[in-house]
Amino acid sequence: MPPDGPLMLGPFAVGTDGRLGLDGASAGFSLRWRGRMAHARLDRAGQLGFALVLGRVPSSAGALAGARHGAFTALAGLRRGLPAGWHVALRADHRALAETSCRLDLPTSAGALLAAVTAALLDLAPYLAALDAAAPLFEPPGASVGSVNTWPG
Repeated sequence: MPPDGPLMLGPFAVGTDGRLGLDGASAGFSLRWRGRMAHARLDRAGQLGFALVLGRVPSSAGALAGARHGAFTALAGLRRGLPAGWHVALRADHRALAETSCRLDLPTSAGALLAAVTAALLDLAPYLAALDAAAPLFEPPGASVGSVNTWPG
């Protein structure tokens, strides 16, 4: 017998028709792709925000301090080449993120949500390959972060 009301699946309310709605102001989830953390957040207006951690720029005090200039050069090149709607952000904890957003009609299906996230990941694939070639310039994407009070993270 199907449920008579919405079923909660993590932060999403799943209606009897299988469509996803939001119980709160927004809902999100994280995933790991190509060794990097990605964060997606959908708000009540249907805006899907997406951020992928590219890596961390080495600290000027760390063992990789000499690679710092090269990391900034690689990020500048990446910023100039990204597809429309994407931008690169550098957080205070030295994490470099690629960010974008798109609009989904709500309520949406899980398939439509995953298709939008997958499209975002595939948009970045060639740029990540180029960035991976410069991997010695960045601390590993999973390196410890300076603060646990940052979003996404």
